[in-house]
Amino acid sequence: MPAAGTGPPVEVASGVWRFRIPLRLPSPDHLHVHVIDGGARPVVVDTGVRGSEDALRAGIAAVIGDREFDVLVTHGHIDHWGLASALKPTVLAHPGCGPSMGFTSAEAFSVAEGAAPGWPSADDLGAAFRGFGQLVAGTPELRPLADGDKLGLWEVLWTPGHDPGHVCLWRAGDGVLLCGDLLLPDFTPNIQPAWDGGDSLADFLTSLDRVAALPVRLVLPAHGEPFTDAAGRARQLQEFHRARLGRLETSIR
Repeated sequence: MPAAGTGPPVEVASGVWRFRIPLRLPSPDHLHVHVIDGGARPVVVDTGVRGSEDALRAGIAAVIGDREFDVLVTHGHIDHWGLASALKPTVLAHPGCGPSMGFTSAEAFSVAEGAAPGWPSADDLGAAFRGFGQLVAGTPELRPLADGDKLGLWEVLWTPGHDPGHVCLWRAGDGVLLCGDLLLPDFTPNIQPAWDGGDSLADFLTSLDRVAALPVRLVLPAHGEPFTDAAGRARQLQEFHRARLGRLETSIR
């Protein structure tokens, strides 16, 4: 059987299939799409961007054929939802993903007018993110997910910080955590400022505490290979950000 993340879809946990698709981005250059099968209908988790269509559709077809399915987006960064509307007009996502998804449409930059002090102007945001629109098939409608929602055996965990609407999926029965970008094994996730001026770094550190306290046996990240030590990786990420924060505070003083 091919290693997970190469070749055809691989069952990486009971009822969880994973396949790798290329991204038309300098970094990250790939996304692992997960398909949760075994409930009322399969759920495709994350989608990639324009340019990934063939790999995405081939992987989905290989796992679920022509059956109906739902699409779930772990957070609002384009590599995770850019092709969502090409699959379904409505996707499962936390409402906090809305502003991030708005970066791809000129109309949505009006959100910046009501953002907390320190955010760039709508014109500056538009100039910075205009190219993102070329990577998405369209902005889907959101079917809101909330912390604690259940999708069959899976529980939705709202884990903000990397993105205000970031969620993980947790299956307590066998300790599988589908973590999106929260616990990447080879990258340190960036922290996206909150529109309301809230402390996104504090949110991220709290999210790491939350998953570190779970009896995780297998972590399935959106980029990089599966691993087992969720608590250890959470501590590494916390130490990195606290050290950086300490240097910043020293510099300011």
